[in-house]
Amino acid sequence: MMSKLMHANLAKLLWYCQEGDEWILVYEWMERQSLNLYIFGEENGFRSSLNWSQRLGVIHGIAVGVKFLHAEGFIHRDLKPGNILVSDTWHPKIADFATTKLFIDEQTNPTLVLTPGHVAPEYSSEGALTYKCDVYSFEVLLLEIVSGKRRTSIQTFLLHVSLLMTKHTPPLCILLISSH
Repeated sequence: MMSKLMHANLAKLLWYCQEGDEWILVYEWMERQSLNLYIFGEENGFRSSLNWSQRLGVIHGIAVGVKFLHAEGFIHRDLKPGNILVSDTWHPKIADFATTKLFIDEQTNPTLVLTPGHVAPEYSSEGALTYKCDVYSFEVLLLEIVSGKRRTSIQTFLLHVSLLMTKHTPPLCILLISSH
């Protein structure tokens, strides 16, 4: 079903194979590979090559892709830098649809697919699957693109979840400082 979804901000799925719980997904070739290299790739010098204009274009492209998925009734569930492929012109495409679900009302999913720091609190604690799960992941992804810092620190993650559970939204500066 996902191979039929066509959009400028979705990586074209060329081929897939599933054996049990294991998936092999083959997408169109993207010259710059994943966004992960350009946000966190300090050791190879990639990180400095992503300027603010490019970052904003990437953020916009991801938002447009997520909006399209939601309009078609799908929830990605695993938005993160490693699942965003980038062309040589910095055009982002969302990839890795192995965890994507067709959304039918509010669902509970007992099999959790988690990327630490990117999963919505209501999904990790209750398995409640809504479009809000992607919105939360997009917010974390946005924070990583802007700050250049990983969101997988357990301390930072727990702080963020704690603040969300008490209905307080943490200021951006607290999240950036606590990720050190």
